[in-house]
Amino acid sequence: MKAQSELNWVFIIVAGAIILAFFTGFAFKYKDLQEEKLSIELLNTLDNTLTSFKTSPYKTFDIINLPTTVKITCNQIQINDKSYQTNNLLFSPVELRTKLLVYYRPFKIPFKVADFYLITDANKKYHLITDSTTEAYIVDLINNLPDDLKNKFSSSNLQKNEPNTKNIQIRNLNNNFINVNNHQIYLNGDLVLAAIFSDNFNCMYDKIKQEMNNVVKVYENKARLIHKENCNYNSFLPYLNDLKQLNFNSISSIDAINQELANNNCPVLY
Repeated sequence: MKAQSELNWVFIIVAGAIILAFFTGFAFKYKDLQEEKLSIELLNTLDNTLTSFKTSPYKTFDIINLPTTVKITCNQIQINDKSYQTNNLLFSPVELRTKLLVYYRPFKIPFKVADFYLITDANKKYHLITDSTTEAYIVDLINNLPDDLKNKFSSSNLQKNEPNTKNIQIRNLNNNFINVNNHQIYLNGDLVLAAIFSDNFNCMYDKIKQEMNNVVKVYENKARLIHKENCNYNSFLPYLNDLKQLNFNSISSIDAINQELANNNCPVLY
């Protein structure tokens, strides 16, 4: 009788352990599933928000509150272990926490080429180290930012050693080019800000080049299609070809030809 009772207790203990292990495993699996679901929902929310900006022809600023860390590389957005590929041009630090500040700017040079997203978070600060050639330009660039971003910037000719502060060298403004952290960039506010915000600018610059190639091909085809005897669009072609290599010195020539067509009552290219 005693042996039978002890056997019952052993059975109860073993059965209880199995049941406890089952529910413990279920709880962990449920937690993982919920975190996975949340990551997917957050990725969708972020993607939908960014996509919605493209409907606007104007610069747009927004704040997105996220309850977890977001990692952004050249081609990918990741939350926890979930990620998706993106073709959007996201200029940002690699790692972002909590409150995201998103500044959308249509990139037009001279016609619209791409959608730029300048992204940072509430913890980041930017200190721009200028010289005599860039000081006035940078002050004007900062002053034209939305207030929530403007407050994150400072500038001087010295480095600033403060937590969460990214020091960026901006020097040698000469002949429509400026040097941003050793990247020689055409003097365009969108490009300069993109270089400031991005931790992956080399890769992003390649994506800009690809976007430019795609858009230029459209305008090359349009120029050939609408060309006629009294409206010469062929003069655009060599300058458009320069843009494929991001040779922005051709912009003034493209603008001049476009204006000349308008003066001659011809349809403009853009």
